[in-house]
Amino acid sequence: MEETFSLRKSELMFDAMNETHLAAKDRVSHGMASKEAYAVQASEDSPDSSKLLSSMKQAIVSFQSAFSSLSRNPRIVYDNDDIVMTVNVSPRFDTGYVPVIESLFHGYVVSMMLYDWFVITDAQRAATYMAHAQKNLSESLAAFVKNPPRRP
Repeated sequence: MEETFSLRKSELMFDAMNETHLAAKDRVSHGMASKEAYAVQASEDSPDSSKLLSSMKQAIVSFQSAFSSLSRNPRIVYDNDDIVMTVNVSPRFDTGYVPVIESLFHGYVVSMMLYDWFVITDAQRAATYMAHAQKNLSESLAAFVKNPPRRP
């Protein structure tokens, strides 16, 4: 039996860019000059936006790799804005966990994108995003195997 988990590239990019905007606002509120503070903000028209796309792809592959320990041959398909991971699941898999795993998958990818974005400019903030990513990954793996045995 197969199950799919879907993400939207545009939503991942928006969430990452929005978080960098909030980080810049936080820097301004703590007294940093606006020009310097907003230099950390990502945007689609920025030449650095390719860094976010690269980080997104690396995070998706990392998530896929983590799921390979639980499912044979998890596959990722990129179709325009859609990113779909297909995994083999046991017949006992509770499909009610699909939205939970998708949400955690989304959180993991965004957190890893932000970790990569801030690792050079703000090590403390980057460490926070790495911690969020690790938590999302471990929770998604736990949700994937949470099914109690059923009587035949």
